[in-house]
Amino acid sequence: MKKRYLLHAFIPVIILLLSSCNREENIFPPGVITASVDEITGTTARVGGKVIDNGGDEISDRGVCWGTSASPETTGTKLQSGTGDGVYYEVLSGLVPGTKYFVKAYAANSAGMSYGEETFFTTQISLPQVTTSPVSDLTPSSASIGGNVISDGGFNITERGVYWGTDTNPRITGTKIIVGSGLGEFSTTVTGLSRNFTYYVVAYARNIKGATYGEEISFTTEPGPAVVTTSSATGVTPHAAKISGNVSADGGAAVAERGFYWGRTPDPVATGMKLTLGDGTGSFSQLLDTLKPAVNYYFRAFAANITGTSYGEEKNFKTSGKMPKIDKVYVSDITRQSAKLVIQVDSS
Repeated sequence: MKKRYLLHAFIPVIILLLSSCNREENIFPPGVITASVDEITGTTARVGGKVIDNGGDEISDRGVCWGTSASPETTGTKLQSGTGDGVYYEVLSGLVPGTKYFVKAYAANSAGMSYGEETFFTTQISLPQVTTSPVSDLTPSSASIGGNVISDGGFNITERGVYWGTDTNPRITGTKIIVGSGLGEFSTTVTGLSRNFTYYVVAYARNIKGATYGEEISFTTEPGPAVVTTSSATGVTPHAAKISGNVSADGGAAVAERGFYWGRTPDPVATGMKLTLGDGTGSFSQLLDTLKPAVNYYFRAFAANITGTSYGEEKNFKTSGKMPKIDKVYVSDITRQSAKLVIQVDSS
């Protein structure tokens, strides 16, 4: 009877051990499938997977492996997406347009890690991104214009450049200048511009998908000095002469003052008198009627705007006649305090 009692005591222990072994053997790696990639743009995509079988234990880690090479679980980047069974999704960002990527879902429990089938997708090709650069090296007749291609949209930039002109919307009304290809900054110099004139510029860039444009900007060339000429004197007499000048261009800024410098010595701007005759463009003249006979006179036209004063060439003329000379001097009626003086002048 004693042996029989001991056998009954060991039976529950054996059953408990067998039950424990069966539970351990029933835990295996989870089952996971890779979801189809969707919501693909040039720089983002939604990826994910589904845990279809937890393998008899809790899912402690799940997500996707992704990269630009096959077998992303070894060559790419791991992106975790929580824990547990069911469907999960994550959004990849910062992708390169027009690039092929590989994706594989994964899930892990205490028995190990499993992977879904490998899939791939290609990000979309986008239009380029380009900005119009500020105008530089501005002069009265030239300017440097350009832009900056900051993204090629996933495909080579085959053409880039600027549209420019004298009216708004230069893409329609202006002139196109091609400035090479590729990413980065670019510029070109336009010449033959009018002074103190407003121009409009738009940069552009083109890839296989099409062209995009930067913002439209405007710039105004700087004014320059006025253009003035001095004409030869006319109507010269012993005591008078007419001097003339002409402002043919204002340089892009209003002529506020014009006239002559004149006198009896060369370089009348420094040594002579200033004679102001109004403002604006066009011809102007003045009759000088207090001159001396047989004397050389020098004159030079001028015109002034906000950039400074311009001068025509220096001209000169000589009044007709001759200088009077003393022919004879007579003295009479001499006293201790006075005398009569008579001077005879030869003015022939």
